[in-house]
Amino acid sequence: MMESDLMIFFVGIIAVCMVVITILAVQVTLKMNKSINHFDECVAHAHSELQFLSTKLALTLDEVHDVVLRVSSGIAKITMGSLLIGAVSNIFKKKSN
Repeated sequence: MMESDLMIFFVGIIAVCMVVITILAVQVTLKMNKSINHFDECVAHAHSELQFLSTKLALTLDEVHDVVLRVSSGIAKITMGSLLIGAVSNIFKKKSN
């Protein structure tokens, strides 16, 4: 009888260990799911922020492009005016000589 009692005792210990391992596995799985959900939220937030920044950058680049076109147009007009003034000045110099 002693051997069967000892065997029942060891089977009980094994059963308790299996229950503890199962509980630990469930807890790890739950924590892992929470971590994955948190990570997904962080990625979604980062994606949203990057989309916002990308849109802002595109708008800023469009505005910069427009300003550059206006400035280069102004520079071209000033250059043309300067050349015209120089040509008129040369014409008056030749006439006065």
